Amino acid sequence: MIRQVSDIDAEACDAFRQIVGTAHVLVDDDLRAGYEIDWTGRYSGLCLAVVRPDSADAASGVVSYCNANGIDIVTQGGNTGLVGASVPRSADTNPRPSIVLATSQLKFLGDVDTSAMQVTAGAGVTIAAWRSHARMAGVDTPVDFAARDSATIGGAIATNAGGSRVLRFGTMRQQVVGIEAVLANGQIVGSLSGLPKESVGLHWPSVLAGSEGSLAVVTSARLKLVPFFDYTITALLTIRTLDHAIDILGRLRRDVSSLDAAELVQTAAMELVAAHLDLSPPVEAPSGGCYLMIDCADQTDPSSALLEAISNVSGIADAAVTTDAPRRDHLLQFCDRITEAMSAATTTGKPPFKLDV
Repeated sequence: MIRQVSDIDAEACDAFRQIVGTAHVLVDDDLRAGYEIDWTGRYSGLCLAVVRPDSADAASGVVSYCNANGIDIVTQGGNTGLVGASVPRSADTNPRPSIVLATSQLKFLGDVDTSAMQVTAGAGVTIAAWRSHARMAGVDTPVDFAARDSATIGGAIATNAGGSRVLRFGTMRQQVVGIEAVLANGQIVGSLSGLPKESVGLHWPSVLAGSEGSLAVVTSARLKLVPFFDYTITALLTIRTLDHAIDILGRLRRDVSSLDAAELVQTAAMELVAAHLDLSPPVEAPSGGCYLMIDCADQTDPSSALLEAISNVSGIADAAVTTDAPRRDHLLQFCDRITEAMSAATTTGKPPFKLDV
């Protein structure tokens, strides 16, 4: 999209260059383009610049200038959202000037503290990079989801993301033990000490997790880590009815302590992914049925516990079960790529959606 540059715009861009450096203020149409449209291609707008601070101080300077000069800010992490919240609005809906504040340069990753089981990460670090960094130290991350290669720590905190391991470890809010953020007036708040209990002032992780960028720009966070489990088993179950699926999940939560993840997949979604990937589902759900993807992980092989549990419940029509890593990846893609398949198949202009159960 082509944007007309005013004298006021040029003055603002010069100010941003003084704060973050010329290389991190993108004003050319072709350089801004990827930041001005979401990945589904349904939402787009125009901004006067994309500004990429590399520190909390730089972010504070940008936010302070925007606050003083009436410039709107759209904070953008991995731009993996589905409702247009991370791209600027069109001039028809918002005539005020705006910038995209991209967190891509906030990519600091601190040393893994295996004693405290914590690490400090910049808001622009991807979920995949966080996980890889943790695993290199022999531990793991408690949050994981399909958009891991693009989605960022800051965005996951702002949206209180959950992902497949939420059943065991909770949402992103439960993983943040310290946070650093910039308020609308440019004030830097929070602490990265990682202390489990701080009784002085607001508990900023609780305040900002799930705030959707309405309160502050997250610049970095101190995050929990969890043990890396040596053994994992994945099962894709076909379930006769939704009621059966709820009962089965309840039984697994009670009887299988190694239960790591569970995702309900409707038959229509499974068929959509299969068509998108040009693959057949590993198992076929009965008419009126659904699918349940299960992961169990532990320091000892959890296979016998899972197999015993699913053999003692009613409502399971069929199952594909494996501990082999490539085969696990094959099964898991039928969950991981649902949103991608929905987006590719949707032509109505309405956003695709996914509901956690």
